[in-house]
Amino acid sequence: MDGGAGPYPSESSTKWPANADGYSLLSRIGHGAFATVYKARVNQGPAAGSEVAVKVIELEEFADSSLEEIRRELQMMKMCRHENVIAYHVAFPAKRQMWLVMPLLEGGSCAYVMRATCTHMGFEDESIIAYILRETAKAVKYFHDNMQIHRDLKAGNILLSLDAKVFLSDFGVAAPLRDDKKRQTFVGTPCWMAPEVLEQTNGYDYKADIWSYGITAIELANGEAPYQRMHPLKVMKIIIEKDPPKANRKLSHHFLDLIEMCLQKDPKKRPTMEEVCDRNAKFFRTADAEPLKKLLSRLPPLDQRIPPQPIAKEEKEPRESAPKEQWDFAVDDGDEFPGLNETEM
Repeated sequence: MDGGAGPYPSESSTKWPANADGYSLLSRIGHGAFATVYKARVNQGPAAGSEVAVKVIELEEFADSSLEEIRRELQMMKMCRHENVIAYHVAFPAKRQMWLVMPLLEGGSCAYVMRATCTHMGFEDESIIAYILRETAKAVKYFHDNMQIHRDLKAGNILLSLDAKVFLSDFGVAAPLRDDKKRQTFVGTPCWMAPEVLEQTNGYDYKADIWSYGITAIELANGEAPYQRMHPLKVMKIIIEKDPPKANRKLSHHFLDLIEMCLQKDPKKRPTMEEVCDRNAKFFRTADAEPLKKLLSRLPPLDQRIPPQPIAKEEKEPRESAPKEQWDFAVDDGDEFPGLNETEM
């Protein structure tokens, strides 16, 4: 979701109230099937008067087994200590809700910024893409160095501050990878999923994130992921059976090399994230945050943006964890096209 949440704060969590009365919810800035993100004002304590993002998760909409997903996301966010990885100030229960209080990132997601500022494709200036990919690579490498797979890497989960700092978000499907074990669970968003995740045969490891990183690179150039307007089942068939996708615009050969090395159907042929950074040093040297800052300066304030429509309560169903071998497409709601995200959480 384009929720405007930010990095791990340097202040102690005691600075932030741990109750709903400590915040005034000002406006809805993002919405998914099971949670809403608000711009809020702090009412109490040392931070009184400051503005934050509050992610309100509706616990009653979850099956009991799915509460483990929430606990996992909270634990993941709490443990993260990296300048390009999102975390939260404080989290607490409020009746049948869980509130996560986070710094406010008024740039929103890369997916939102492209929709708002790029009329035809993705980011026209390749230096912007190089910058976003370079900063995202740092976050993904941090995950992998700590034996974690993100599993839902895409432009909708890359958030921006107005001064163009980049943060990787949404750890709801992140998972540990220890003792050389491979994962089997089918989770994520189909357009960005690696072939081995879809095939459900020999499992997958952190190399699945490398594929998603390559798809995200195309997304940032094209404005959307390959096959994003197709039905998820058709997307799966294409990813498994066809050659890897390519960008549909003219790009530098350094950028094309990065995409090609990440989109190897055989995960053993894909580089590690450290190798991606090393082997694409020339491309990343073109990274420039200044053009992105100019784009972000043209965005309307959060309060003036048209927020995504909430999902009607009667349309919701209790969310269950995706067990081994089960295909779970409950990742997007209210889309104009199947698989085309308009809200990211």
